[in-house]
Order: sequence, then C-alpha cells, then structure tokens
Amino acid sequence: MRFRCRLRLVDSFGTHVEFNYRSYFNAHQAEFSTKGFTERMEKQTERKISFLGTKQKNPWGGHGLQLLQYWTFFPHTPDNGFLGFAIHDSDVKPLFERGSHGATSLVYGKEKYMWDKCESVIGVLKNLTEVHATVADINGTESDLFSNISNHGFLNFTGITSLLRSVNLFVGLGFPFEGPAPLEAIANGAVFINPKFDPPKSRLNTIFFRDKPTMREFTSQAPYIERLGKPYVYTVDINDTVALAHAIRSALLEKPRPFLPEEFTPEGMLIRVNMLISRDLCSKTSFWPPSTSLQPKVGAKEESCEKVCDSAGLICEPSFFPLINVNAALQR
Repeated sequence: MRFRCRLRLVDSFGTHVEFNYRSYFNAHQAEFSTKGFTERMEKQTERKISFLGTKQKNPWGGHGLQLLQYWTFFPHTPDNGFLGFAIHDSDVKPLFERGSHGATSLVYGKEKYMWDKCESVIGVLKNLTEVHATVADINGTESDLFSNISNHGFLNFTGITSLLRSVNLFVGLGFPFEGPAPLEAIANGAVFINPKFDPPKSRLNTIFFRDKPTMREFTSQAPYIERLGKPYVYTVDINDTVALAHAIRSALLEKPRPFLPEEFTPEGMLIRVNMLISRDLCSKTSFWPPSTSLQPKVGAKEESCEKVCDSAGLICEPSFFPLINVNAALQR
C-alpha cells in the first residue's frame, strides 16, 4: 500500500516486534506459549490447570507496520510511539471538604464484577475509612460486600472529579489495568493505593493479556503510576491484609498536593503531538527529535537501550539507531 507509512494505530498496551509480523509469529508460537507456565503451576499446586490452554492467537498483531506507527496510552516502551492523553484542570468544587468526614476512600471499580473476591480488601477499608464507590450496576442490597458503603452510582466528569477532590484515598482492586483514573486521582490530591502483582501479570499467566501483541509484564495495576512513588502512590499486595492496612494508615498521614506529570498536562500533550506529526516515517530520516539531542551511552552485554538510557535519566530514542549503528560511530 502506497501510503502505508502514514498510518497510525492507537494501541493501548503496545505492540512488540515479535507480534508485528504474521510469518514470524506463526513460526515462533511455542516461544509465546502458556504451556511452560501452566506446567510449572500444575507441579506447584498439584492440580490440573486448563483455563489458559496452549493455542496462541494474534488478533491485534500481524500488521507489519513500523513499531513507531503504534501509539500507546502510557510511555512504556521506546519501540512504540507515545500518544497518551491530557488531564485538564477544572474549577469543580469538592463534594465535601477533605478531612471533614474523617478518613475517606473511593474504590476504583465502576462495575460489580471488578469487586469479585475482594471481600478482605473491602473489609480492611471499612475498618479504617469511610468507603465510597461509583458502581453503576448494583442496587445497594445485593450483598453484604456493599453494605456500609456510600455508592454514588455512575458519575460524569464533574461528579467523579468532585468526589476525587474530597476523599483521601483512591483504592485499586487490580483491574482495570493501566487506566487513566489513578492519574486523575493524584491530580486531584488523593493518594492511590496501587495493587502489586507478584509474579507480574502477562500473556503467559493472565487471560486478559492472552491475545495482546506484547510480552510486557505488569508489576502492578498501574505500572507508570507505580514509578511516581510516595507520597502520591503506595504500591502494595492488597491480598496481604496486614501490609494493606499498614499502607492505608501510612497513606492517610500523607497530605500531597495535587500533582500531574508534565507529559499528561495539555501543554505536554501538545508538545508530544507536535513531535509525533513531525516524525517522518516514510523516509529514512526523522526531523524530530533533532540529531543534536543524541547522547550515546554504552551499556553492558545484553542490556537493553531502554534500561541503559533510563539509568542515565534519558529516554531511548529508536530514530537515532541509524546514526550510531555505523562503524565510524562505534569506533569513537
């Protein structure tokens, strides 16, 4: 297709090169199989595990595009482009003044199924805070799980912003993965309780990721937010009720100011979009970022560009590879 290089795909979780080409994926399916994981878990638990299976699919991959043509929701890999989103400031008033109701929390889970098997987590929250929810598909009398919880039902932008500006904590239950809500909570002054995953979740052990064209490993519900750290985020194993209670008590002592990373401000997104549309993927050169910003770094054997640059406080930029992958540059 003549203008194939002009295509851009919005791709929430990203596409790794292994899944980008149908022929390669079909020839190496065994490498992406859950079979090895399933066998290990069966040995550890001494029971049959059949929910994952071994047949591999690639419904979202196989497009054969340049990896930078995939635009992601969060900046989790330099191989793909990062489009992201913007969070706007507003003059919405809080539903109630933070602290006027004592310790308060809002549970991140707008549908009933997201609360499944979270009784112990909700129990800890009820003991330590006044719990709020925005579950749209319950009537308030369906189970004890939702008793003594102020459920506001479905809320529009104004309603959820007003509530986030009132509560102390925004508490994840493990799903959805990598959504914008935790960042919105932090931007409105709430502390996010971020569920930790050990072992990390990926297509090898989690049904949700089974058909995603990536081998990413999620160490928590919100990996990008995890990097922000305290006082904005407490990442904890929510199934460990002792650790969870400790994290909640510590988080309630925090008084963070509303915080938003620059890349998610409207100004930051405008700069990023300008960069994305300035990047020419139809030729062998790119106008952005300029070559003058190149800072070569030497890594250890088998150490990725991403890790080397991150350790130096930089970002790995794939468009620079042709500039350094030449004999003259490597001999410097």
